[in-house]
Amino acid sequence: MKKILVPTDFSNDSYNALHYATQLLASENCMFYILNVYNETVSLRTQRFLSEGGKVLIRQLAEESEEGLAEIVHRIRRDTENKNHSYETISKRGEMLEGIMSSAKELDIDLIVVGNKGKTGPKEMFLGGNTIRTMKTIKNCPILMVPRETEFAPLTEIAFATHYKRDFTANVLDPLRYIANMHNSSINIIHVDEKKELDEEQKANKILLEKELMDIPYETQWRPYYNEKSKVINDFVQDTKVNLLIMINYEHTLLEKMVREPVILDITSQLDIPFLVIPSKD
Repeated sequence: MKKILVPTDFSNDSYNALHYATQLLASENCMFYILNVYNETVSLRTQRFLSEGGKVLIRQLAEESEEGLAEIVHRIRRDTENKNHSYETISKRGEMLEGIMSSAKELDIDLIVVGNKGKTGPKEMFLGGNTIRTMKTIKNCPILMVPRETEFAPLTEIAFATHYKRDFTANVLDPLRYIANMHNSSINIIHVDEKKELDEEQKANKILLEKELMDIPYETQWRPYYNEKSKVINDFVQDTKVNLLIMINYEHTLLEKMVREPVILDITSQLDIPFLVIPSKD
């Protein structure tokens, strides 16, 4: 059974991420762990009690966390009616990132799913601050980021971005193959590089990737280099109309460069497909 961790702040964005994940994994036996982390900086959902000090406030926050989680479980069961899926709730006091990290480790989570900003509102980052910190901190679990108001669409085509500068060892491609096989998807490989030709190491890694994907339909596209690699990715997504973008989170490579680019505020605010980040495991 797959173990999926879905943090929630009880917003529509976080519920949408949960709902998307249930559709993505509709045919799989899954346990969804819905996590809410609360602390003194979190606003109360209601004003049923007058706080008389820190302990009273924390007790109220804890009660509202438990009640909110119960409401989410009732809602997702009603909305999906999927017998393959089970749900458990986790209510923790503390900071969100620490709560995600500890829960992922304790439960041996297979996938973390987060709701995210995107496409609506000026200067909103698809990779929001909390999501970037989660992505850079959690090294042993894939993270799926779902933009707000994203409805699940059949994954006829998946985009996989790579520069071929690292090999594909330690079963790092398992999540890509798993999703592609589950949805009978084809894979559209996008290569972004400053050079016009691959070096010998890149050529070897390209052959290895093609061998790993030999049982899955795929094609490769070489995109011209821009000053901002994130714009290459975004343009590719818009041109091909893929349903999911996947990248491997190697250190000091394309994904980290994308995160650091200031222009990402202007570009990825328009990215309106889910984005799966796979840890490199090296």
